[in-house]
Amino acid sequence: MRFLDLHISAQMTDKGRLSAYKGSMLRGAMGSALKKTCCNIRSEDCSACIISGVCPFPKLFVAERTENGRAKPPLYAVIPCDDGRTDFAAGDRLDFGLKLYAHATDYLPYFVRAVTLAGELGLGKRNENGRGTFSVKGIYCGGTNLYEPSTQKLSKAQAEDLIFPQWQGACQGSAFVRVDFLTPCRFKRDNFFSHDLSFRELCLLAVRRYRGLALLDGEQYAIDDFDGFLEEAGTVCTIGSDLHWKDWTRWSNRQGKPCSWAASPAASSTGGA
Repeated sequence: MRFLDLHISAQMTDKGRLSAYKGSMLRGAMGSALKKTCCNIRSEDCSACIISGVCPFPKLFVAERTENGRAKPPLYAVIPCDDGRTDFAAGDRLDFGLKLYAHATDYLPYFVRAVTLAGELGLGKRNENGRGTFSVKGIYCGGTNLYEPSTQKLSKAQAEDLIFPQWQGACQGSAFVRVDFLTPCRFKRDNFFSHDLSFRELCLLAVRRYRGLALLDGEQYAIDDFDGFLEEAGTVCTIGSDLHWKDWTRWSNRQGKPCSWAASPAASSTGGA
């Protein structure tokens, strides 16, 4: 599928207290900014809006559903710098990544507008100076800057192909692999949230995500010998893990109050086969 891997370089223009985990905060700010840009009706329910079929907002920020009613993955992913920092002063850097999938790559100008307007409106809880505002200094793709803030000129980006991996069958010998969780990951075991993640379960979660991403293009992702794949993954033993619960809260501008998020495992896990 078509894929864009972007790096947003931004700088705080006013001080602000932001969420320790900035992924949800940035996504919410971008969604609110895009709706302000696209929506003239200000309806809460996009499905009841007369222009929902041509409006970019529901195409990009409202989750599509499959025929069996399951939500498809978002067409984009925000990759924050999750360093736990909350207090920012004017002049501080605020960089993050943005990945666009499938037909979202055709709407790059809308995402750029959403990011720049989100910076003008500000992030985090309002203080005596308002919310923490920021300005976009550059938007990079493959090391090339696509955006000139002084003129708001955006160069065209060439989408690359995202290739889904395929299992090649049983491997011989032994090896070690380290898996780092760069952002919090939430999953269930026996219908309960868990922080105990085996390599087999990790592979199963990855395959589910690949299947979901493929559906964004109307395609099907499958492994020929899925039972054999899971059996082989089950032979990998975890020899060390520092997964742990990670709780955080974010400020909801829409609700005007902090929102608590369910705990998630983070950090890393090491396995050997």
